[in-house]
Amino acid sequence: MGKMSVKPPSGFRDFTLQESAARTALTRQIEDTYRSFGFQQISTSVCESLATLQGKGGGKDNEHLIFKIMRRGESLQKAFAATTVETLDELTDLGMRFELTLPLARYVSRFRNDLVFPFKAFHIGNVYRAERPQKGRYREFIQCDVDVVGCDSWGAELDSLQAILAVFFNAGIEKLEVQLNDRRILDAVAKSWGISGPDWASILVSLDKLDKVGTKGVREEIERKGFANHWENIESRFFADSASNLASWQDLAPKEVENLSLLSQGLCSFCENSSFSVRFNPTMVRGQEYYTGTIFELHHPDLQGSLGGGGRYNKLLELFGGPKTPAFGGSIGFERLFLLYSKSIGKSMDKTQANLTSLEVFFPVFAKDLRLKLQNYANQLRRQGVCAEVFPESSKLKQQFRYASQRGAKYTVSIGPDEFTGQSAKIKDMASGEEISVHLKDLETEILARCRP
Repeated sequence: MGKMSVKPPSGFRDFTLQESAARTALTRQIEDTYRSFGFQQISTSVCESLATLQGKGGGKDNEHLIFKIMRRGESLQKAFAATTVETLDELTDLGMRFELTLPLARYVSRFRNDLVFPFKAFHIGNVYRAERPQKGRYREFIQCDVDVVGCDSWGAELDSLQAILAVFFNAGIEKLEVQLNDRRILDAVAKSWGISGPDWASILVSLDKLDKVGTKGVREEIERKGFANHWENIESRFFADSASNLASWQDLAPKEVENLSLLSQGLCSFCENSSFSVRFNPTMVRGQEYYTGTIFELHHPDLQGSLGGGGRYNKLLELFGGPKTPAFGGSIGFERLFLLYSKSIGKSMDKTQANLTSLEVFFPVFAKDLRLKLQNYANQLRRQGVCAEVFPESSKLKQQFRYASQRGAKYTVSIGPDEFTGQSAKIKDMASGEEISVHLKDLETEILARCRP
């Protein structure tokens, strides 16, 4: 048998202790921020039935991204035995979730009777996409979603977007741009020009590529598709100097323009003392089978593509058999956020583990028969919220203290046979080297005074 590789599969990653500590710190910060806006945390299965993932809610563009799971046991044997099996799909019944909105819709539909509406939820979890890995693009990654379910007002958009922007504020990230649009404004354009749904959808796919291929590239693609006769209208409406002025779209969708205007005002007020900006982007489209109203994306000058996005999806929950339920939600791509977060706080992955450790108190073991007694003192501190560790064996003291230093312990507490006899302990500040002796009955009080001043 050959030597097995220590690397994870392509598109998947391991993280160093330092990276894990930093990622955990950022995740907790995101959770705290979302909670401060009244969002409640939910958790869902990473696996869904293929029927759910391949339904209209997921969108056809995402079906090829699904990691499919083969049937198991007798079910798989029967599938192999069947003479009618023609495709691999007939041998599979589950898939890994490729985003968090569809699982949220299923969750809300399942627990509808137990929830209070409007239901404000946040959902942070791993998602999986079976695509070709490349720089900054992985097969397993984290999304951080917020959603308001059961509210058709633009206030749902404002709540969600402010919570998302607060994450970037709190992470110390500057120069974020929020781009806004509304699918109903785009649909109103098609209606006014008499363009059919399928043709308009194809044109919008080309318009959405403006940032990548420029105006010339968009025009060439639209003409290749056979829509050259619409280019004059498209150019005058989407590429005129006034196109980025939301008010210029008032004639097509007055209600939607008013809602976007109110949302923009609310976001601009929220961003007033920051370097964040908000703008209307009429060529932003996002998922056409998915979104029914307001859509948004987050952009940063240091990164290509978006850091997150979302929109209103008023028809998704109906797929699970429930009543008509409006909803709006948005997602932050954790991996891209983490790149900016690391830069904003100057956190280098080369820093020593000691700088990121949570170990506060370390107990060296002077003799094997003392370990249980030391464990009791450590447990007393743990019950008070102090991170304490007892070395697992009574090895050489030099080795134990070197371990404490490498782990970045703030204090060591030495209680050897002589100390137990005299009912005392030596507390050493590992940063300053200062050492004091205290009575064992005062040990907990002294440690708490140092660790929880």
